[in-house]
Amino acid sequence: MTELKRTKSINRDRFRKRRPLLKLAPLALAVMTLTACGGNEPNENLTIYESPEACFEANPNMGQECYNAYESAKLEAISSAPKFASQADCEAEFGAAACQTVSNENGERQQYQSSGSMWMPLIAGYMFGRMSSGMVAQKPLYTPQAGAGKGQFYDATGKSYGAATPGKTVSVPKGDLKPAPKTTRTLKRGGFGQVVANQQHAAQSKKGTSSRSSSRSFGG
Repeated sequence: MTELKRTKSINRDRFRKRRPLLKLAPLALAVMTLTACGGNEPNENLTIYESPEACFEANPNMGQECYNAYESAKLEAISSAPKFASQADCEAEFGAAACQTVSNENGERQQYQSSGSMWMPLIAGYMFGRMSSGMVAQKPLYTPQAGAGKGQFYDATGKSYGAATPGKTVSVPKGDLKPAPKTTRTLKRGGFGQVVANQQHAAQSKKGTSSRSSSRSFGG
């Protein structure tokens, strides 16, 4: 009888130690989900200008910043803008006289031009504004003139920022303001339209996954 009582006591002790862990597990998962999806950092409210002159007119006290941001946006575009093997392929998507050759100024750019000159769209505008970090935004944007993305502002990754209306203000996640990856290959005619389609599909898939994850976390 003594052994039986000792055994019951041991079992009860183990049960008491483990039970709180079973209760805390769902709560811990919910907290982790909220942390991952919380988005505590606010978006940046930025304005899209088609030229440094338009930026200066709207921001007379930031004239130098307007021009510096525009020049920086053009430099970023040389690295990350969609590239095409021919002028015709580029203009088929972005319009006549809306493309330029990629300059061949240093070794870094030469590696993209092994088969001759490459073509890229001119920037249609750039995001501008002083961010919460104190830095000035300088993101280049492009506007296709053909295909499903016609008439919208896009960044180099194919993400849309709505109708190509200069002077409008957009709320932008901070992650979007990081420089886009360097271009490592040329696109065929209609290739940027495919980049846009892939970006939209990825965004929809991510949204669906996030919704399902939130539903499971809260017992849906």
